[in-house]
Amino acid sequence: MKSAFEAHPDLVMLDVKLPGMDGMEVMKNIREDSWGKNVPLIIFTVIHPDDEMVKMIEKYEPSHYLVKSEWSLEKVVEKVKDVLK
Repeated sequence: MKSAFEAHPDLVMLDVKLPGMDGMEVMKNIREDSWGKNVPLIIFTVIHPDDEMVKMIEKYEPSHYLVKSEWSLEKVVEKVKDVLK
């Protein structure tokens, strides 16, 4: 997370289930930062959209919510390219 705040990438792709770190906290920190308020944020996770956790994720206004089992690598790359246009 520290590197994102230093480098200010054009896009952040994040899973909310991170080892050793809470992805929800990462999203919160990104959105509270002046750079992070408007950076496109793509959630790429195993959490299905029907899960209660999605309501908490939505308050951080991700650009897209992708469920890993429903997206091929090629489609994810297309989505990233589309967001970066």
